[in-house]
Amino acid sequence: MKTRVPFDRDYVTLLGHAVYLFSYYEWAIVYITEQLQPGFLAEYCREHWRGMTSGQVSNRFMNAVEISTADGGVEKGELECCWLTFDALVQKRNALIHAHPVTDVDGAQILNCQASPKKQISDMKWETAALEQFIQELDVAAVQATTVFDRL
Repeated sequence: MKTRVPFDRDYVTLLGHAVYLFSYYEWAIVYITEQLQPGFLAEYCREHWRGMTSGQVSNRFMNAVEISTADGGVEKGELECCWLTFDALVQKRNALIHAHPVTDVDGAQILNCQASPKKQISDMKWETAALEQFIQELDVAAVQATTVFDRL
């Protein structure tokens, strides 16, 4: 497919990979939260007709972890670590999703995040290496989360 909007096919493929991996990862977190707080899945899928943001999922996961008595061989500290990782990756995902396209100094078509300095990630160029690093972080986190879920 051809468009008149400039883009780099390899970069956009990486971007799609990151978006897909985050979605996969978030669902692992949703399923862990359901194990800790039965009924969360129905609320996530049905009751929030406008949808639940990833930040809201993170808050609900944190609350579930705080009141958890943890079972299935999963220690509370492991759940807390899982939440901290998810919360950090939500911030990165937000910086990526809310970034805007720019032509970099070398002519590359990339995304650039410029947000309020109050945000955890306020300014960031999403060069290919940064996107690849994010994909690796998501991959590791998704595998860890699904392992926790399986043990619950």
